[in-house]
Amino acid sequence: MRTAARMGLGAVIATVWPMVLMSAEANPSHDLVAPKHYPTIQAAAEAAEPGDRIPVRPGVHEEQAVIDKYVSITGSEARKTTILAPRTLVAGEDGGTSIVEIHSAASAAPAQLVVSGPGSGACSDGALGSGVRVLRGARLDLGHARVTHITGTTAAPCPHSAVAAFVGDLPTRTGSVPIHDTEISDYQGSDVTVLNDRSSATIVDSTVTGHPRLSTDGIGFVAGAVVQDNQRVGNHIGIYAGRRIRRPAGTHQLVPDPSP
Repeated sequence: MRTAARMGLGAVIATVWPMVLMSAEANPSHDLVAPKHYPTIQAAAEAAEPGDRIPVRPGVHEEQAVIDKYVSITGSEARKTTILAPRTLVAGEDGGTSIVEIHSAASAAPAQLVVSGPGSGACSDGALGSGVRVLRGARLDLGHARVTHITGTTAAPCPHSAVAAFVGDLPTRTGSVPIHDTEISDYQGSDVTVLNDRSSATIVDSTVTGHPRLSTDGIGFVAGAVVQDNQRVGNHIGIYAGRRIRRPAGTHQLVPDPSP
């Protein structure tokens, strides 16, 4: 009886194991090349399954990209592959306009890319709200990249000035952005703005160069920050904060606390 039972169990394993292997092989990660396999980065992102890779061929890709799943997006080189703000910007999850938006607890890792404006128009008329926007529990790992020309067509001191990277939302929508080995330049408002005390951002080994007349250099935080080993050029006001700052372990350059 025991022998028969063992034989029966062995038969079940022998039947199920190939099915497990087939299931694993049926769902490998894929490369969805834009514009080879899909005409736009957005089309590739919509077709992708979590874990897929989106290699982007050299050139200027005039579009907005909205990511709601875990994918990696890789250009050929940071100075040869550009996601450029289109002439007409469509509002995102929070009603603002951005070139790249990550939401719905997604995780994206753009690398070797340029995210570039300007927007079409100034201030409320065709304004570009942010270069990259991260909210609703999402994470953007931005490395070996550039975020530049985040302004209106005519840079102006607008009430809602363009921000290079805008993270989180109030009161509860969180986001996180590790930024490393990246150039952020010619932004109209601030470098990085982080809302919500559970959101976070780090900027490490990067170069930050503001607009010569308008930018505040700023890192506007309601959350904690790690800011270290960066170069800051041509910025006016320096790092500033909206409310009390938590100092994470390993912070080299503490963001000042303006609260009384």
